[in-house]
Amino acid sequence: GKKDKLHPFGPLVSDVWTDIHRIKHNKNRDLHPCQLPIHLLDRLILLSTDENDIVLDPFSGTGTTAISAKRLGRKYIGFEIDTTYVEISKEKLDNVEPNYKLGKTWVSFYINDIVTIRNKDWETLSKYFKIPEPIKTIDFVKTKLIDKNLIPRDKKIVRKISGYKVESKEVNGNKVKTIKLKKEIKLVENSVVI
Repeated sequence: GKKDKLHPFGPLVSDVWTDIHRIKHNKNRDLHPCQLPIHLLDRLILLSTDENDIVLDPFSGTGTTAISAKRLGRKYIGFEIDTTYVEISKEKLDNVEPNYKLGKTWVSFYINDIVTIRNKDWETLSKYFKIPEPIKTIDFVKTKLIDKNLIPRDKKIVRKISGYKVESKEVNGNKVKTIKLKKEIKLVENSVVI
């Protein structure tokens, strides 16, 4: 029947997306009250743009759309009137690289897994995956990335905390960012020193 004709990566996305959930845990949230999951924005950007297109976010909040656009090789323009959110956006964008690719194809990664690839890119991406055999088992056996080391990593960042101040300076040739809280935390070459 139809199981023999399934897409090897899994079911194609329909009009209703039930595989992306809201951000539930405080440790993953920014200060902004309406933060969207980054992999939701990745999907929207992959569906509607190509490399080097410009993504506009007129209410950018803490920059999640800009971060998604940057890591997927798109340019971005964001507007935000709240200076606290602007500073959070800048800090987060400094720690993101446009590196969410497998080979030469942009994809959405989240927590060591691929969330979204474009159907039109499958032919060039299929070589990176172990496809369940027979294909009928796709309901029980997930299509997996052959080498998890291909998943890009963003630089480590300090999570948002209300009432902080960030100061940047250079010490011994290293860029040092001091975040003033109740206790002082320094970022030295992307390592946290307390």
